Amino acid sequence: MDAYEGLFVGGIKKDTAEYRETESLLNVVGLNINKSMIEHELHDGFVRLPVFYEHGIDELCVISFDSLSNQEKSTKLSDEQKEALHKIYSMSRKNMQDARDEMRRELINRMNDAPNVKTFRSWWNNISHSISLTSAGVMVGYVNLTKYIKDLPEL
Repeated sequence: MDAYEGLFVGGIKKDTAEYRETESLLNVVGLNINKSMIEHELHDGFVRLPVFYEHGIDELCVISFDSLSNQEKSTKLSDEQKEALHKIYSMSRKNMQDARDEMRRELINRMNDAPNVKTFRSWWNNISHSISLTSAGVMVGYVNLTKYIKDLPEL
């Protein structure tokens, strides 16, 4: 599973039959498309669910405002609502392969425009000597990496 896979789903193109189907699915389960979907940051003209992983759908809740108590109220999604969102997520994935490279390029361009990344890149490119890794350093890095990637092949 890619990190932040939900960011790289193709999304649902606005003003299409697929978008109207998404709107219908949401309406049937009592959700509003304008509050349930967000503009796709990396894919112009598309919307996506506000989750980074599909299993994040099960953690979503509906927030409403109670004017009598002047407080926000959080309600877990029903099974029907979760099922509809999982279906929409699957629909979003259909458009992923075509747009994945474009979205990655857009993300890299945006990262490269960030001042801190520019500073780091400039520093990195101006290191006057090469870095050499010792076998002990490689082993320490490998052991640390195995904490995060369980199926890492052995050295």
